[in-house]
Amino acid sequence: MLYSYGVEYDDFQRGVRDIAESGGRITKGGVALRLKIDPASAGTMLDRMTRDGELELDIDERTGEIFYEARGGRAGGAARGDAGRGKGALTGLGKALDDGTLAVKVGSAIMAAKAGAGGVALPPEQRRKIAIGVLAGGLLPGVGLAYAAPWPVVVAGSLVVIAGYKILALIPFFSSFLLVPFLVVCAIASAVLGGLYTWQYNRTGKRAPLGDEPLSPKQILKRLRK
Repeated sequence: MLYSYGVEYDDFQRGVRDIAESGGRITKGGVALRLKIDPASAGTMLDRMTRDGELELDIDERTGEIFYEARGGRAGGAARGDAGRGKGALTGLGKALDDGTLAVKVGSAIMAAKAGAGGVALPPEQRRKIAIGVLAGGLLPGVGLAYAAPWPVVVAGSLVVIAGYKILALIPFFSSFLLVPFLVVCAIASAVLGGLYTWQYNRTGKRAPLGDEPLSPKQILKRLRK
């Protein structure tokens, strides 16, 4: 199979919309074969359409396959409006969280790592967005976990952030050199936890602990690099 590397983004969007309208499943490999482009390029442009609010990530719970769904109709318009209003916030947070693509990457990593786990998952229309869980956790460390995490976790996380901030702020030396790095680390950790707890909420239908075998930071970073 020979792939083309010169496809324009506008042409790619039209091709993906045609696949969606025909009822086909939108996957990186499927789009690459259908449009005769490089799979890596297809993945990059599918992620771009996701960030632009045209697509959203989902997973086949029977096979563990990650795919994209087109956002259409009234719901899609609202989603694109929400994406537009949050674009500025995502851009600012993106500099610390992998140029604004961390939400998509964390969602993919969590889904791929946990696919096939037991539990009663919510139907697609009732699921909370992993991207919103990541964004809320990153913008409001600790407090943002209230989107999907158990309340004791929200309280504990908020107290850690507040206590750490106050302690560092009281000591001029530490305040000058460590306050900003501390807040950045809290934002990143809270963003990742926000995504994990949102996934767990969708899997169990309630605010639930991460389980006996939560993903380690090493496992998360390994999957985010893929």
